[in-house]
Amino acid sequence: MLVPRATFPLVAKPSQNLFDLDNPEEWTYFQRFCSYTVQRLSGLRGSEFWCRVVLQATQVEPSIRHAATAIGALDLNVLTPTRDDEAIKFRRQFAYKEYQKAIVGIRKTLSEKDCDITTRLVACILFACFEAYHGNSATALGQIFSGIEMMEAHNKKRKEKGSTSNAPRLAPVDSELVQVFTLLEIQATAWGDSRPGELHLERMYNCAEAVENGLPLEFTGTKHAVVMLRLNMLWGIHLRFAQMNLVGHEGKVVPSFIGLASCANDPAAHQLNRCLASFKSWAAAFEPLYRKARSTSGERIFESATQLRMNYLGSLVWVASGSQSIGMYYRRYTKELKEIVELSKVLIDMSDSQTFSMEMRFVLPLAVVGLNYRHRASRQECIKILAAMSRREAIWDASMMGRIMKFQAEIEEEGLGDDDEEYVPEDGMSTIVHLKVDERLRTMFVACSLGIRGHPGESVMKQTELIW
Repeated sequence: MLVPRATFPLVAKPSQNLFDLDNPEEWTYFQRFCSYTVQRLSGLRGSEFWCRVVLQATQVEPSIRHAATAIGALDLNVLTPTRDDEAIKFRRQFAYKEYQKAIVGIRKTLSEKDCDITTRLVACILFACFEAYHGNSATALGQIFSGIEMMEAHNKKRKEKGSTSNAPRLAPVDSELVQVFTLLEIQATAWGDSRPGELHLERMYNCAEAVENGLPLEFTGTKHAVVMLRLNMLWGIHLRFAQMNLVGHEGKVVPSFIGLASCANDPAAHQLNRCLASFKSWAAAFEPLYRKARSTSGERIFESATQLRMNYLGSLVWVASGSQSIGMYYRRYTKELKEIVELSKVLIDMSDSQTFSMEMRFVLPLAVVGLNYRHRASRQECIKILAAMSRREAIWDASMMGRIMKFQAEIEEEGLGDDDEEYVPEDGMSTIVHLKVDERLRTMFVACSLGIRGHPGESVMKQTELIW
């Protein structure tokens, strides 16, 4: 049975009278944003952030309209326009002009009046989306972390005013906004996060409490499962990053999740075990829904449930890689690594040609398999999948990750026969010590410290420049 998609948008579009009649492209590309781009960015479960929160904001704030129009002018199926495609070039130039108007407009709004929290947060996400599409990771990260800081400050201010009987309490942040920033924080923190360890510890405890108090015995829908899984992910991420800061790691490796330190002490190891146990509890609560999704009656939720399963496995094995010793996780998750790869193939076969998304779908889970673990066959599968992709998920570029993996595989597996080892031997693993990305030229310099097999404790430097 074919199930119709949700109708987009969920709110009325702004009147054409709000647009410059001498610039008909503005109205054209804003309409495209409302009727097409919103649906593409809403993800598998149809996030109401894009089809409700953003469109509501465009009705009252001109800078948000300009940002939405700029994104509407972009072709989400093309990351790098060809020289011959003048139509796409024209659209990009128009998008840049609209984006500039959005920046000028939000600055004017902020300087002239007390801008509400929703407008500021929506602006951060739209600006991050525009920058991420163009590969400007540092600028996109800045917008994401700025929005998270704003949201946290608003929530603290709201609590303070709520404790004062005479003061009117501030309105809460829209739950859809909270969910988008939760997703973006996962992706942004994994890429590069210089926030202090104390902040990570505070957020770790908050996420742990939310997960342990909110995890049901059984999920009845994918929306609640998504919320709890993302909080569980953040619990593990903040734990790992708190350890990075505590041991004096400067976080120079980008993506920083590659070079995170393991849990350095018993309290951290205990916290990690709690986090891993909560992942298993999440999986148990999700199992009935996942089983339904794989039956004939669950066809409608099959893709979203499969995506959730892959994200769960990717998060589980990444958090596990923070164990106190390599023997506590290495070679112990073969089944999970293979399943991540197989699920990615299923989902790729179901996906369309869209090359840009703000969702976490293929790149980050496969990066965990290929960069944090050295299961040789699975890593080769990841390289093959990512190399064939022209895809960017927020700031995560598939081609870049695939090329980093390929370089590590080449230096680590040199001299190993196809049947010699299932995993790269522990004393022959490499550690990325420096990675510098030039996003404009699409090049990167990678330097690794490669262990010498048969000579524990000894290593040699390997480096290269890659085009992605």
